[in-house]
Amino acid sequence: MPDLIPRAKSLGVIVVENPTHFAFGELFVRRYGPERAAVMLPLRSLMDAGIPRVIATDGVVGIPVLNPYLSIMFATVYPGKPKESLTREQAVTAFTATAAYAEFAEKQQREIGAGQAC
Repeated sequence: MPDLIPRAKSLGVIVVENPTHFAFGELFVRRYGPERAAVMLPLRSLMDAGIPRVIATDGVVGIPVLNPYLSIMFATVYPGKPKESLTREQAVTAFTATAAYAEFAEKQQREIGAGQAC
């Protein structure tokens, strides 16, 4: 919720989200109501506040939600909340370098650079 952003920042929270959830906005509206759903699952707002934001997949191997390109696409178009969407560069960084940072694995994993294979 927006009022928790300053507290999350002061506590050094790293937020991890599966962007495929962004496609289910109507479910959140039905469950939580339109006012609450409108402020749930911020993405750009957290990054703008300086809170590290990781985008990641979850689920079972073989299920489409594990496709990193699908997650990056949802983060860059953010259905229903385009003002909260990220640029492609921000989404790839959140999926790679920030994810490594969240795992304390910055030295073992690195960001994908131009011309590198995934």
